[in-house]
Amino acid sequence: MLRIAVNNQSISWHDLHTLLSEANIKFPYNSNNIVIKSNNFPAELVNVDDNSIPEIVYKGIADIGFCMEHVLTNFGITKFAEYKKIGINKCNLSLIIPQSTNYKNIEWFNNKTIATPYPELLTTLLKKNNVKAHLLRLQKNIFKSVTLGLVDAAFDCIYTGTSLLNEQLKEVETLYTTETVMITGTTISPQNNILLEEFNTRINAHIHARGKKMVSFSIPNSSLDNLTEILSRVGTVPKVISAIATDKAYLCAILDETILWDITEKLKILGVENIVVTPINYII
Repeated sequence: MLRIAVNNQSISWHDLHTLLSEANIKFPYNSNNIVIKSNNFPAELVNVDDNSIPEIVYKGIADIGFCMEHVLTNFGITKFAEYKKIGINKCNLSLIIPQSTNYKNIEWFNNKTIATPYPELLTTLLKKNNVKAHLLRLQKNIFKSVTLGLVDAAFDCIYTGTSLLNEQLKEVETLYTTETVMITGTTISPQNNILLEEFNTRINAHIHARGKKMVSFSIPNSSLDNLTEILSRVGTVPKVISAIATDKAYLCAILDETILWDITEKLKILGVENIVVTPINYII
């Protein structure tokens, strides 16, 4: 049984659950259990606090884990066999101060007291900017501590900015951009390593298909060279499915959705007709 460390109470859980479901690895969405079993894959979730996920994986209690990149950096990236970004829950780690504060540049933070759950990471980032501040480790009520005047500033994740507005705060310096990463432990058993390979295959197949479409169409044979040139510029090569007439062929290609609309008119100029766009769930 593959064991996966997550926090199903975090902001990132919705997008992570969606990713797993779309990769055909099903878990109940709402559960207060510490251990949650998959409905269709030999895996179980260990539900723990965000900041505990790297330690749970590092100690071998879980085989893999999903946490925010800054949490991993704070714990130590080199302690794991592998980590990879999965393209969800991107946000900023920023310095935050009261809206009423007259702010000019990052030097303002010299000798100030900053509340943060990530003092080790912030120490490194402030050092790069030649700033020396007093750091207070807090896990909860980070923004409220600034509003109440207990500290001068805060350093934490900014997702939508709604909490800042509610507390009459403002984001003045973004020091780190973070997102959800998958980490792999170093003590996985041979049996679970086999399961991990299948798990990775499913996740990667879905990630690679994200934002891509299968496009099929007919085109005059006389335009094939020009079509190949256009598509090669955007990193794809069309595949001829069949000849539908002596002077036409039927082709397909895989394109990023944004690129598809950028080149549609160019394709029509070449005589492309009957364009059919099909969603792609997996690329294996």
